[in-house]
Amino acid sequence: MTRSRETKSTHKQDFAATSSPDKEVPVSNVKEDDVQAAPWRALFFFTTKSHLTCMFVGLAAALAAGGIAPAQSYLLGKAFDAFTNSSSPSAVLKSVTNYTVYLAALGIGSWLVHFVFFSAWLAFGELQANSARERLFLGMLSKEIEWYDMRKSGVGAMIPRLQA
Repeated sequence: MTRSRETKSTHKQDFAATSSPDKEVPVSNVKEDDVQAAPWRALFFFTTKSHLTCMFVGLAAALAAGGIAPAQSYLLGKAFDAFTNSSSPSAVLKSVTNYTVYLAALGIGSWLVHFVFFSAWLAFGELQANSARERLFLGMLSKEIEWYDMRKSGVGAMIPRLQA
């Protein structure tokens, strides 16, 4: 899915117009070169101390989930290695059976770790979104009514035109 050039430039203009709360930037004066990319730390602007627990649980689960594929490869390698290193069929069967149990346990652990991984990051994202909504709402409540009347675009600008 590709965005049209029109949508992309409108988004950049909206960002430039809302990035400075003290100074209104007319949309027509914004050039594409004037818009700066958001810094990496902007992902965490709405993070509070209560969100950190969820984030660190998600980070730990992500690290654990990342170790599952190498562990599975190691166990499969050991199971196939049993075919070449064992001389009797009963030793091969015993060794492969043990590694099969280990792989089954790793599969159950993988399911649990991925569940925690997904749940923790989903909860962290929802906490971030709620924090952003709350800050924006409180920011809108703190504005004087004249600020809404002076808007040139959006619902605030459309309502007086509909009433006239």
